[in-house]
Amino acid sequence: MVHGRFSKSIGLSDPTQAELKGILEACVLLLSSQWEDSHKLMVESDNQLSVNWIKNPSSVPAYFASIVDRCHNIITSRDWQLSFTYQEANGEAHKLAKLGIDRVGDLVEMNLC
Repeated sequence: MVHGRFSKSIGLSDPTQAELKGILEACVLLLSSQWEDSHKLMVESDNQLSVNWIKNPSSVPAYFASIVDRCHNIITSRDWQLSFTYQEANGEAHKLAKLGIDRVGDLVEMNLC
């Protein structure tokens, strides 16, 4: 298993857009890693709307369509998993997101467990 975590500044963004950018970034990180072909991605998100849209992109508003389609296509073509988790159970991700608000440099960590 590969454990990854990251925090990047994305500028001003609403919570759903920020979550979608985070999901896409997780996909891109694994795709660009040495583990792309040998490991599957499991993304947990505390944004139910983002999870629903990626699983069923036909219901997404036009403003979010491009990023949702990219996430959907990557995740489904590789049989990766995306699931909803309550914010209380997703504390590390929430903390990293808050740290990213004022972040100057990027934090990216990927470790083989």
